[in-house]
Amino acid sequence: VDAGGGALRRVAGLSATEKAPRNLRGIAVNVPAGATSCDVAFPQPEPDAAYAAFVEQSWLASRAVVAQTPTGFKVAFEKPAPEGATLHWLVVR
Repeated sequence: VDAGGGALRRVAGLSATEKAPRNLRGIAVNVPAGATSCDVAFPQPEPDAAYAAFVEQSWLASRAVVAQTPTGFKVAFEKPAPEGATLHWLVVR
């Protein structure tokens, strides 16, 4: 893809396979205070669960994606979420 020096806009997602992606990212998703896991629901279901989900949270702790489905994924946190916690996610097929 050549954006001609500009930015790509309204990209539905990233894929290195023949299956078209339907989700790209989530920004500042609220995580309830005290939560040790969070379910992320996609705006649109993916064709299947064969995607990579990358997560960053707003507090210092290890995390892992522990479940994936076409409709979203679950993240588990080493330390409970503090008040005002958020996460960002990115999906690549």
